[in-house]
Amino acid sequence: MSREVLQDFDDGHGLTEAQRNTLGIWVPDAEDGHWIYGQYWENGGYKTGHVVRHAAGADLLSDTDGAVSDEVAVGANYLVTDGKFANKDFRGAVGYIYDGTGAGQTFYIRRMIPGDDDRVEIGVLSSVAQRPRTQGWDIALDNTSKFRLWLPGRFYFSDGAATDLTAGVCQTELTVTDDYKPFGWAKCEGGAFALQDDDATNRLTQNGPVLQAANGLVEGVPASIAAGAIGGVIARTIGRADFAPLDHASDTDTLVSVTLDNIPRRRASFSREDEGHSGNRVNIV
Repeated sequence: MSREVLQDFDDGHGLTEAQRNTLGIWVPDAEDGHWIYGQYWENGGYKTGHVVRHAAGADLLSDTDGAVSDEVAVGANYLVTDGKFANKDFRGAVGYIYDGTGAGQTFYIRRMIPGDDDRVEIGVLSSVAQRPRTQGWDIALDNTSKFRLWLPGRFYFSDGAATDLTAGVCQTELTVTDDYKPFGWAKCEGGAFALQDDDATNRLTQNGPVLQAANGLVEGVPASIAAGAIGGVIARTIGRADFAPLDHASDTDTLVSVTLDNIPRRRASFSREDEGHSGNRVNIV
């Protein structure tokens, strides 16, 4: 399993400390599969094999849903709320208007406006029936409009929920704190180590599905699923186990083949012809 994409830091086995790539971008491994680039954001100790997810609405806004607090005209390239952007950095976040006037439009946050807690600069990705040719809103917004955000490439521990936006599997060890939010890679396709929850009743089996569990760990298929109760298991599946890991007194790394079918490989829809790079490009040095 190549670690070629982890070059230039800690002899090729660590993470870069400054951003050098587009958040959420997939990069091919020279030997096997793909890696995804992002920023490890949630505080805690990450181990080889922890599953990570992208930031979702509740991670970004305290009430998950954002309300537009002022009218925004057609063609305007900003979003207005009532103080929701104070002390935040959402550059690269992707959003959509899900209710009220202008519902159906998708956008990304291009720039936070210094000193302004209420406004951000946006770029519209798609409208209800078309992809706009400009950065501004195709349909006006007003104080009935509501939006939700997610931020590809901002990594949190996977909680094992069917609604988690799975990013990949961490392949190194690091500790994230309020003062240290490193940029780096996770394996999102191909061979990788995943950390089996030793407390789980549902053990991994050779060639069996690998399911996300709590706290970034993985587990095998529950007996209830074998009996026919599918539920949200398909969305929790990240691939298959190459081996059946031995029982240990602690969580165990095992080789798995990662396949994240529910996450798009390319974010071409986030690109614009006049920019030459992805819409969630963030320049932090």
